[in-house]
Amino acid sequence: GILTAGGGGRTLAKWIKDGVPDVDVTGITPSRFKGFHMGEEFRRDRVEEAIGKTYKCHYPNLGYTSSRNVLFSPLHSRISTLTHPKAFRDVSGYESPMYYGDVEPVWGFGEENYEGFWRGEHEAVREN
Repeated sequence: GILTAGGGGRTLAKWIKDGVPDVDVTGITPSRFKGFHMGEEFRRDRVEEAIGKTYKCHYPNLGYTSSRNVLFSPLHSRISTLTHPKAFRDVSGYESPMYYGDVEPVWGFGEENYEGFWRGEHEAVREN
């Protein structure tokens, strides 16, 4: 977070002093939060899970399981038929698929078991 990031204090001071940051703050700007983030239930559940993960193994792409299913894309019902239910992750409150394919993600290090799906999607977009 901003409290432990190198340069965070400098960035915040410049932002306050000048009214605008001099670096990209997309990942830390308060405007990225939505109303549901301020709810007591969301904060309680997410903080409990975050603290519980502090000393656990941090696998790449393993997201939070608490405070989920808050926002859905208008296409969510169609997208849900194209991927495994556990392939969804929280992206600013929206349930968003990490990949399209009917394989349950297995968390670990190195190449993920859904890597082939992910690679194929990116190649299709790049080449078409």
